[in-house]
Amino acid sequence: MIAVVTTFSDFGFDIYAKNMLLSAIDHLECDIYAYYENKYLDDDRINNIKISDNVREIGEFKKRHWNNMVVKGTQQSHKTPWKKKDLQNGYSFRYDAWKFCNKPLVMNDAINRINADIIYWIDADVVVKRCVPNLFFTNLLDDCDITFLGRNNYHSECGFVGYSVNDKTIRFCDELGKMYSEDKFLDEREWHDSYLFDVVRHKMNLKENNLTGTLKKSNVFDECVVGDYFSHLKGNMKYENSSI
Repeated sequence: MIAVVTTFSDFGFDIYAKNMLLSAIDHLECDIYAYYENKYLDDDRINNIKISDNVREIGEFKKRHWNNMVVKGTQQSHKTPWKKKDLQNGYSFRYDAWKFCNKPLVMNDAINRINADIIYWIDADVVVKRCVPNLFFTNLLDDCDITFLGRNNYHSECGFVGYSVNDKTIRFCDELGKMYSEDKFLDEREWHDSYLFDVVRHKMNLKENNLTGTLKKSNVFDECVVGDYFSHLKGNMKYENSSI
């Protein structure tokens, strides 16, 4: 069995996730799992999972860091110097662990919860452009443990990641989740999930299929076969044609 997993906030549901889910219903053959806060799309094709009832680690993380502006990426720490542009803007995504903790903790729950042989993480600001046969997902992994969109001398693009469900990938998701559930991210150079994805990946002996390893472009979806089926609405693109 193949499953696709995503997650979104209530704000994200209105702006882009509802459209993503509708496109997934139209174009995916596989099972769809959506982890939500309060707003969700009521459809028989979607397995809706409420975050607060099922992924307690997210609530615990938010409670620990409720008043921590450093962990929200809005205040610089002496241990984590910001880039000049981030200082001017008053925000650095590289240190917004508050925002980026959700994906790894949800994925860790999903890989243990869902009865599937293959699970793909797809960000909620991705749109499915045309019908995706299950064979596409199977072929990308082949006999690998993981497939992803790497970037040369830069952190991976983690809006599209595939996992063969086995002991190694279950351990990988557990270790990545612990970056946030046990606050191990504080020891790393950057705190967002894509950077930490690479930190954990480099420590493990996973058989990988890196689909875009020689590229450094911001949006690498269009530079590989993934772009034939999916569009990643990065930045302001996600606000165009929103559902509100």
